Parts: sequence; C-alpha cells; structure tokens
Amino acid sequence: PAQNVLGRLQAGQHYRLTAWVRLGAGAASVKATLAYTGSSGPPVFNGLQTVAANATGWTPIDVTFRHTEPNGPASALVLYFE
Repeated sequence: PAQNVLGRLQAGQHYRLTAWVRLGAGAASVKATLAYTGSSGPPVFNGLQTVAANATGWTPIDVTFRHTEPNGPASALVLYFE
C-alpha cells in the first residue's frame, strides 16, 4: 500500500511513523519507504525501517526520521510499504 504525503511533511522537520503490519500468508521482511522526487535530480528512496512480519500476528513499525529535500522542493512524496 502507498500513501501520498505531498504537502504534509516539511523539509528539516523530524517525524515519527507508527504502523502495524501483518501478512496474508507466510513470513517476509516488510520495509517502510519514503519516496521523494525533487525539482532536480533522480528520485530518492529513504528506507525508514525493515521488520520481520508474518501471518500469525501484528508487527509494529516505529521509527523517527528527519525529512530532507536534497534536490529542491518535493514534486512527489509517497510513503509505502513493500
């Protein structure tokens, strides 16, 4: 799943992401990633946290991060789990 967060985060500020993940079957790593595209340069993928998830219970993701925009103001900003 992905969530457009453009306009909700400000460069230079610290944020806390809390989420719970569970798989439909089996076990695998799940990574929370913030994908940033600025006014110049290629997209930047910031891997926030990776957890070991499974289908038998909920696994927390809890991470604090500082949002940066090294290639100018964001033209796209998407939080997703993979």
